[in-house]
Amino acid sequence: MNYSVGDIIWVVLNKRPGLVVLQISEQITKKTLDGEETIYRLKPMNAREKNDTTITLEDIPGDIYKDASAARAAMIATATGAIDKMIANAQQALGPKSEPTAPPAPIQELTSEDSILLPDGTRARINIPNEIKEAIT
Repeated sequence: MNYSVGDIIWVVLNKRPGLVVLQISEQITKKTLDGEETIYRLKPMNAREKNDTTITLEDIPGDIYKDASAARAAMIATATGAIDKMIANAQQALGPKSEPTAPPAPIQELTSEDSILLPDGTRARINIPNEIKEAIT
């Protein structure tokens, strides 16, 4: 892919979750008997002005994107895949126990009383606004 000096690239890291924003600071074109080679040097956008830390494009430990929305979409896809895998592993570990054995208890209809009966038999007090009390009765 071709870049220009000053271009901003978004890097989603491979080894650990993270995002790095880099700027193309140099474009070096080298001509040899074997052909032409272009090397891009990058500078972190959050680097201090006195810090001359640069990295070559080939040394970037991640996937490169031209804009934030593409990097975001890639990160969401990776996270969704990891979450799906964790859920599948947990369901597989549970085996047939993961299926509910009884349907959930129906929700008790509200009356004008200020308490409801919970599925375990406990009676709980609730505050019902007067407008709702009038609508129920």
